[in-house]
Amino acid sequence: MTFGTFLVTFGLAGVSLLLGVTVGTFWLSNQIRDLGFWFFALLFMGLVGAVVTSYSPIVQPLWLHYVLIVLTPFVLGIVGLSLLIGRGGAVKGE
Repeated sequence: MTFGTFLVTFGLAGVSLLLGVTVGTFWLSNQIRDLGFWFFALLFMGLVGAVVTSYSPIVQPLWLHYVLIVLTPFVLGIVGLSLLIGRGGAVKGE
């Protein structure tokens, strides 16, 4: 794995985690400003990363690569936000 591939993979996992947190905030408040812009920006960055890493996946088969790199951080973002809200560590919704 080259350093560039590592950075793209790390970035894709980070984008997936942030998308999971963003999706988890949808029910908190209807007045979250600029969420749509950032959501689509993160989605675009994740799409670019997914296309780039499909040429040289970290693990084989390709579906397992995407489960580990994209789906797992996405679910962890939603679950992590839910745990923070349950413990009172995150800002409560209105």
